[in-house]
Amino acid sequence: MAAFILLHGSFHGAWNWHRVIPLLERAGHRGIALDLPGHGKNRMAPRWASLARNVACVRDCIDALPPDEEIVLVAHSRNGIVISQTAEACPRRIAGLVYLAAYLVPDGRAMMDYAMQDGQSLIVRNIENPLPQATLKFLVRIFKSGFMRAFGGALLPYAMQTHRLKKSAYREALYHDCGEEIVDMEACRKSISNACRIAPSRWICSAGCSAMCRAGA
Repeated sequence: MAAFILLHGSFHGAWNWHRVIPLLERAGHRGIALDLPGHGKNRMAPRWASLARNVACVRDCIDALPPDEEIVLVAHSRNGIVISQTAEACPRRIAGLVYLAAYLVPDGRAMMDYAMQDGQSLIVRNIENPLPQATLKFLVRIFKSGFMRAFGGALLPYAMQTHRLKKSAYREALYHDCGEEIVDMEACRKSISNACRIAPSRWICSAGCSAMCRAGA
């Protein structure tokens, strides 16, 4: 048996895995879906949701599991960079990594180096109040400096540290190949404060990690 720790992508939350976890359980495994900092039930302000804090969230989950349990990290989209960094931080605890349409970025490069290459992306074209491409490329370049990464939170306005997708783009950009019930679930989830309420009744908060939701009995 293995524990699969499931990481959502940008603009998503732990609920995205609600159909995957039962499949893992039927195969004899454990599925654990995380709400990463600034997403879902994790109420950290988005501006503080750094790569380091995302990795810390995953490591807290790993540390809560039995030391002899096999662990596989699964990530979608942006959070491919999180499982890469987590595996570097605790390689002996990780049995495998799964990148589900996720970023596998070489050392020394930024995720945005690759994200900006897709000029036809519906996500890139539907960010609320987007920065000009030239400005964004400049920021990506200067934030490769350790000094800028350390003090960026104090130097940049809040609006330049986060990004939101226009609600009108959600269906086509994120859920174009999903059934209407998934689109409706996402719409409801965004309209209430408790994101797990409208998920299936199997969802409970796990006592093992404050930022974790998993499927329970």
